[in-house]
Amino acid sequence: MTGEKCTLCCEGRLEAKRGREYFRHGQSLVIIEDVPAWVCNKCGERYHLASVYKKMRQIAADGDRLTERMTI
Repeated sequence: MTGEKCTLCCEGRLEAKRGREYFRHGQSLVIIEDVPAWVCNKCGERYHLASVYKKMRQIAADGDRLTERMTI
């Protein structure tokens, strides 16, 4: 996907990166570090492979195994 056009802004190009993702699960917001994504170099839109999204959903659902928890 590197170099493909962004489908949101239609101007930027996608670059492979890793970073922090905020994933909402029910009433909780789970922050997951070091997630691979394709990121637009113009608008910052992030795209994930289906397998990555499924893994993030699984991590969020396994809330009892999280390393840190914060209540606001």
